[in-house]
Amino acid sequence: MDRVFNCAGPDGNLHRLATPLLRHLLDAGRIRSDAHGLGVDVDHLSRVRDRKGNPQDDLLAVGPITKGEAWEIVAVPDIRRQVWNLARFLADEHWVGGEGL
Repeated sequence: MDRVFNCAGPDGNLHRLATPLLRHLLDAGRIRSDAHGLGVDVDHLSRVRDRKGNPQDDLLAVGPITKGEAWEIVAVPDIRRQVWNLARFLADEHWVGGEGL
């Protein structure tokens, strides 16, 4: 599995970002802005929605760039919970609890 980490900072307006990766994904229709212009549009499983609004199984996002869906996702405990939920989804281990998170 390929991995990419973007630590571009808190500004999630995709149309103002100069990050080449996000610019390329936006121009290619692989991502779109969320309804509030706060970041990337994702579903509740962290799957990024493409230009048409279809969630993609091969493109996922977590952290502040998803604040249009998760809103308060800037603190470590919130991001840790989001990543834990994503890991459970990816491992198909939805039954595993998150005690201690």
